[in-house]
Amino acid sequence: YDRFNLALFKMMKKRLDLFICPEANRIEYFIEISGKATHRTYLFPNTTTPTHWVADTHISNDKTITIAHIGTAVGGHYTQQFLEVISDLDGIRDYKVQFIGYLPTEVKNLVQSYNLPHLELIDDLPHKKLQEYYGKIDIGIILYKDLGINYKYCAPNKLYEYWANGIYVIAHPLDGLVSIFADDKLGKLCDMDNEAEFKNAVLSAIEEWDNNTRVQIMAIFEEKYSIKIYFEGLSRILSEQFIN
Repeated sequence: YDRFNLALFKMMKKRLDLFICPEANRIEYFIEISGKATHRTYLFPNTTTPTHWVADTHISNDKTITIAHIGTAVGGHYTQQFLEVISDLDGIRDYKVQFIGYLPTEVKNLVQSYNLPHLELIDDLPHKKLQEYYGKIDIGIILYKDLGINYKYCAPNKLYEYWANGIYVIAHPLDGLVSIFADDKLGKLCDMDNEAEFKNAVLSAIEEWDNNTRVQIMAIFEEKYSIKIYFEGLSRILSEQFIN
């Protein structure tokens, strides 16, 4: 079926005026198979709008840090490695961990088998209710592993939602994420197969987090990744290519 679709696309490519894609590697692949010049493409990530958040100056640096995974925790990804890391974090500043979203039975059983006192499971929520939680999360985890081309070149919605809410992100260095993490204030890409490296990334994020972290991330997001920036760019391309 995929081969048929690809063949159909190649047949019809001469009629294509503009290709819009959420991830740079996919654009490179598109150019390779289509022969289209880069000006016929536009990167429009799965981004969102900045969140309005006012820093509470009374929150001190020793507040409880909330680490969260948002969305379905699919089996085969880095869930167990994450559980191993957080099961060995005692002795640092107060923290708690949340899994928010649907957990398949085998993943839920795995999470519960660790019997971690700092861990909270929250059932799948309507997307509009997530905002109630985003404002209280400090560190967001993306546990995707390279289990196929879709994950390798991922452009997850939750990444931009984390940043829109000033949340520091930790993820594995998948090809689709490397070019996006252009500023180390936004988060850390670490080898999640390496337990020591993964643990160090989580530890340093917890120990170094303060209110200014959230403010800086939100400012970077608004400047570089807000959806309004990409709408403006798309309008420019449409105007240049199709109106004039």
